[in-house]
Amino acid sequence: MLSGNNLFDFIFQCFFQGVLFAQLIYVALNLYHHHERKDYFFYLLYLVTSMLYFLYKTIMLYQFGWKYGAYPFPHNGLNYILANVMHLTYLKFAEHFINTKEKYPQIQRGVNLALRIILLFIFLNVFSLIFSRSLLPAAVQYAYSALLGIISLVLIGQMYRKRNRLINYIVTGGTAYTIGAVLSLVVAVLHVKGILPKFEHSLILTELGVLLEVLCFTAGLSYKSLLTEKDRHAAEETLFRQIQENQKLNARLETIKAKITNELQDEMGATLTGISIYSDIGEKYNQVQNKQGVSAIFEQIGQSARKMVNEVHDTIWMIQPQHNESAQMWQKAYQAAADAVLGKNIKLHFTIAEYAEKVPLDLELRKNIYLLIKECVANAIKHAGCQNIWINYRVKQPTLILTIRDDGKGFDPDIMSSGTGLVNLKKRVRHCRGDLGIQSDATGSEFYFEFKVEELPSSFS
Repeated sequence: MLSGNNLFDFIFQCFFQGVLFAQLIYVALNLYHHHERKDYFFYLLYLVTSMLYFLYKTIMLYQFGWKYGAYPFPHNGLNYILANVMHLTYLKFAEHFINTKEKYPQIQRGVNLALRIILLFIFLNVFSLIFSRSLLPAAVQYAYSALLGIISLVLIGQMYRKRNRLINYIVTGGTAYTIGAVLSLVVAVLHVKGILPKFEHSLILTELGVLLEVLCFTAGLSYKSLLTEKDRHAAEETLFRQIQENQKLNARLETIKAKITNELQDEMGATLTGISIYSDIGEKYNQVQNKQGVSAIFEQIGQSARKMVNEVHDTIWMIQPQHNESAQMWQKAYQAAADAVLGKNIKLHFTIAEYAEKVPLDLELRKNIYLLIKECVANAIKHAGCQNIWINYRVKQPTLILTIRDDGKGFDPDIMSSGTGLVNLKKRVRHCRGDLGIQSDATGSEFYFEFKVEELPSSFS
């Protein structure tokens, strides 16, 4: 028949081991469902070690045991080693639960130091038990405990200062376990010294600390699951917004492509109609044997055809996915202008402000800016009689500014406003919802193009 104290201790031990076993099953199931979570794995090891440790202490308390050869069982050394394995697995659990490697490198350094010290003393005690059948000297054990205690206090202080709710669960649980273990040790010493002769169950204090730690772990796990769920929802919302933005972008791109296709069809239709008319006129010139007229008509047909071929080629180049960067368009524009002035005794000055070429431009704007440059350069070469052409591109938030200037003989914008070249320029600017300014006198001509961009990066101010 158990006495009152022993009955209470027996009931508490059954309750305590039951709680640990239930927590063990709970963590094992979570580890099965979240096999990539290392914090579950190390907490599972911590629970297994804790159950073995407290069962071992119970066996020692009730003085059960036997001998295996010259080695008595239970042996106090194995009890001490199990306690250190508990510390080791709990530290590894906390490391992965908080993710100190990525989030808190300073704390991680302290954790690494504590882990090395624990591993070293486990190894030294195992070595000592094998060869001398006893633990390391008491002075070494006390020094180890004091050092580990100091490191633990520093780590707890560092984690507490982070003011992080998730960390606070670990700090509270670890502190409860530490306080329980220290009180248990103090009470055991007082019992041995005769100060507390009736208190024989100091281990209960350590077990109470472990129970509080288990409660903190469960609360922390619930909170971490809540954070994970919130992160998942946030990631899903971000993905959904990205999908919507991509759909809008694709719709915008399809609209632009359809618009460019229609423009190209109109240009081709107009060009082919013009060629057809020129052919009829050429036929009439041929009938009256007007060789000069026939030659002029052939030249006009050739120019129209070449212009159409170049525009088709440029449009195809622009819509290819590998050429969707603004910088590539500016390189092509520079090369086209340089090729146009080659051998014409005209000097090209092509300037792009720093970083401006990296400003993202949609397909329609890239195409029309490129063609504006080609047409302005071609007109300057053909009509201006200039020696220099300046092309300048810059950003003045929230607009893009392109200026094309020459030092030729100039023209009267009012008289030339109905010309085919200016009509094309105005049409392209209008398609891009931009503004066009023209200045021209005897010292040269300047075309000023301004385009608004809805989402201009803040760095371009």
